[in-house]
Amino acid sequence: MSEILNIAVASLTALGLLLTLLALRAWWRFGEKTLGVLFLGFAGFLAQGLLLTWGLFVRNRVDDLVLPLVALSGASLLFVYLATLGRPRR
Repeated sequence: MSEILNIAVASLTALGLLLTLLALRAWWRFGEKTLGVLFLGFAGFLAQGLLLTWGLFVRNRVDDLVLPLVALSGASLLFVYLATLGRPRR
């Protein structure tokens, strides 16, 4: 079970990093405010993966990380939702 959890956390971190870098590149290239907000949302997912990685490999427990992870999830989803509501310039 521990190996599956390690793979899942590594996958979350890698996906968060990929999406964060793609959003950062798009924001830098096009300069849209909504892409900056999307970058913040994806950066939250990356932070979740890094926090879980730290909890699993350094502390060997994630029980007390539930509240920060839920807060990061909520903030990340809020930023992604706000990015979808933003209107691009014409």
